[in-house]
Amino acid sequence: MAVVPLGIIAIAVCLLGVRESVRQSANRRLDWRGGLVFAISVLLFMEGAAHAKQLPIGPLMIGLGLVGLAAFFVLESHTEFPLLDVTLLTRNRFFSLSLLAAMGNYAATFGITFTMSLYLQYVRGMSPREAGLLLLFQPALQLIAAPIAGRLADRMPTRRLTSIGMLTSSTGLILAALTLTIDTPIWLLSIELAIIGAGFGIFIAPNSTAIMGSVREHQFGIASGMIGTVRTLGMAVSMSSITLVIALFMGEDKIDPGTVGLFLRSMRTGLVLFALFSCLGMVVSYFRGIPPGRDAAPMNSP
Repeated sequence: MAVVPLGIIAIAVCLLGVRESVRQSANRRLDWRGGLVFAISVLLFMEGAAHAKQLPIGPLMIGLGLVGLAAFFVLESHTEFPLLDVTLLTRNRFFSLSLLAAMGNYAATFGITFTMSLYLQYVRGMSPREAGLLLLFQPALQLIAAPIAGRLADRMPTRRLTSIGMLTSSTGLILAALTLTIDTPIWLLSIELAIIGAGFGIFIAPNSTAIMGSVREHQFGIASGMIGTVRTLGMAVSMSSITLVIALFMGEDKIDPGTVGLFLRSMRTGLVLFALFSCLGMVVSYFRGIPPGRDAAPMNSP
């Protein structure tokens, strides 16, 4: 219920403060078929990851999810009004690689709250409120870093700034993987979460701006929708990955004193995997080139 007032405020702002743009085509139709295939594929993939040790159903669901996602891309390339504009991905290298970097960033950071909340409550014995307050360090630093990164984006190349952000997140994830034990100091966990959140804040705003700046005005709606799509995919990959890792280490066992060691091993493995996602995104971000037909950076860029 706490989010209801915020939703009402958002609706009021949209109705009163946002002007309606000119419609490019009155005959555009919603791609229900593509949306349904995408939703079912992601659901199958995530459910399969959650039951990876249940043979053959777990791996079968993962395989069907991946096949469904492949079918979704093929379907969208032959749809008149696609949910995902595949041609925009194939013809605009900067745009597609920027989206891939964003997906890597979401895959690296979204699952942390889930795993850390389990660790804080079941291993460290915190209450849900105490765990939630500690986990606020990550979004709080993201909130602080994002506007600073927005100002820095006018002074330095976007690819450099976004790469610094993902490198920062990777550093926090690696530190967490190296130091996570049954009695890791809370102050150290807070610093690591803050580093991860700061890196996310440094990355996300300049990268989103670069994505929108790499397309023409009439493609803004599609580009914005595709940012949302890769956000969902990144979150799904993040949750599926950590769920799969925990399932492989612990199976169906609950977290208790007898399985804490296995859980900590699965957490450290998951954090390393998240760091790899972030590093891959950093490499993609740095080598994506410049927006088509635009100067990628100020005069002092390399």
